[in-house]
Amino acid sequence: MFARENLRAVIFDCEGVIADTEALWDASQAELFRRRGLVYDRAAVKPCLVGLSLEAGAAWLIENFDWPGDAANLAAERRDLMRTSLSRDASFMPGAQNCLQWMQSQGLQYALATALDGDLFAALDRRLGLRELFAHRVFLLEGSGAHSKEDGALFLQVARSCAWPAAECAVAEDAPGGLRGARAAGMRAIGFTTTFAASDLSAADVIVPDFRAFQELLRSGE
Repeated sequence: MFARENLRAVIFDCEGVIADTEALWDASQAELFRRRGLVYDRAAVKPCLVGLSLEAGAAWLIENFDWPGDAANLAAERRDLMRTSLSRDASFMPGAQNCLQWMQSQGLQYALATALDGDLFAALDRRLGLRELFAHRVFLLEGSGAHSKEDGALFLQVARSCAWPAAECAVAEDAPGGLRGARAAGMRAIGFTTTFAASDLSAADVIVPDFRAFQELLRSGE
């Protein structure tokens, strides 16, 4: 159950919620596997990589597929595959910009928390202007000391930096690990079914398909 009462701010995931990049990641992962003579099994691999840093994801791939080389080199390969795609093809999810403008008009605050590699985020930011859109309330997993969002530490860092009580925050995520992190941080968890099916988002307090439904959810408590 989602409680709109005493909601001060929403912490948004970037990819799959604000930025439409998941198809770009799938294409790059497919190429990564193709180079090794393998077929990318999205259903088996993607849930394990979403929310991880490039290095942590590379380490997972090496461990689970017995690939040669080290995580740093594989992470660099993944980074190179994505940089051009993000710079050229990334776009906003439908309704994202309008919803943020509406939230601002309602006195609801917002921030961005992403596991995206810093170099790739810079490419995405150059295309979409995310730092300006979020009034520079942008927080990267990289450099936070955490390996994923799942323990909630990144979300708590956002709340502390913005002087928002954790209990007055919600997290909007499209990935199971991010939603579990919201719960771990003591925040409300809103799942977007833009990347995973609703059945995969069991940690969410409420699930929405898109920004229209998300905005209706927030309006319901006015």
